[in-house]
Amino acid sequence: MFIIVRWSSPSLAMDLFEEAEALGLMARGSVWITGDDITSLLDSTFKPSFISSYMQGVIGIKTYFNGTSESYSNFTVKFQQRFQSAYNGETSFEPGMPALQAYDAVHVIARARATMEGIWSTKFIGLSGKIQFSRDGELVDGKDSSAFRVINVVGKSYREMGIWSKGVGFPGDERSISSLGAVYWPGGAAGGAPGGWSKLRLGIPARAVFDKFVKVEVDDDGKPMVSGFCIEVFRMAHGRLNYTLDYEFHPFNGSYDELVAAVPEV
Repeated sequence: MFIIVRWSSPSLAMDLFEEAEALGLMARGSVWITGDDITSLLDSTFKPSFISSYMQGVIGIKTYFNGTSESYSNFTVKFQQRFQSAYNGETSFEPGMPALQAYDAVHVIARARATMEGIWSTKFIGLSGKIQFSRDGELVDGKDSSAFRVINVVGKSYREMGIWSKGVGFPGDERSISSLGAVYWPGGAAGGAPGGWSKLRLGIPARAVFDKFVKVEVDDDGKPMVSGFCIEVFRMAHGRLNYTLDYEFHPFNGSYDELVAAVPEV
């Protein structure tokens, strides 16, 4: 079973993994992939006991930020002090991307002096990366934009396997996931890489609102053509697998609930 988890509330995400463990879906032969919205919860929301009990072997994608800078180190110390004070000495967590973005947002407001012109002219390197806005209010891509860490949940935390960046891919020349090191899969490392699946069917949102990430067009023969940043990331990761995984894209125009309801019919 190959399961990809995207955004949900922390409580729903916890319920999902607890139920999956109870149903045996975290056992050998399964693959779980989480996006940044879920993976970031490993830093500041999920307790180590929860991670070790319900998320072993999960592969996650985390938005890249510089975790070695002096400003990040100073912020982390203050973050952990406040966290322990608020939660009665609970285990220290690292601040994730949402915490860094919130910190940078406060600095943008302070520097802008409450004027829109001030926000547009804002330009600095924050904890979450380069902070600069276009005239339409969008963040301008910086040097570190579109870069992601690939992590693997092991024990009470996770380990970083590598960094993928747009236009560069993974470092090195190897076209295999083996270049990222050994993966601890659900069910234990001794189980080896899962395999033996049928064709993977990927539901793709066909609505124009998602064009920045996934774009669906139709060729002259009426066949769907899928492109976009998310598709590029998927194909890059697929090309580095050291086993065969056939897949096909299925554009879908309904709601998320309708998509879930259609899964048993595929």
